[in-house]
Amino acid sequence: MTSPHCNRHFYSCTETLALDDRGTVQVRLPDLILSTTLKEEGNNDLMFEETWATSDYWFKTNNSALTQH
Repeated sequence: MTSPHCNRHFYSCTETLALDDRGTVQVRLPDLILSTTLKEEGNNDLMFEETWATSDYWFKTNNSALTQH
């Protein structure tokens, strides 16, 4: 589906993303609608030992609200 507001394509998919935050407190994500699980890997063994609760993080939009034309 193409959005008439931003001329971008949106589609449904399920995938796993591995992101490196490089020690920052904020991670920039690609477009994301829903997160089912967020895990943290803390000691470079690629085991992702710590699972975050939904109360441990929030999603913040990086763009302004859409306006009607």
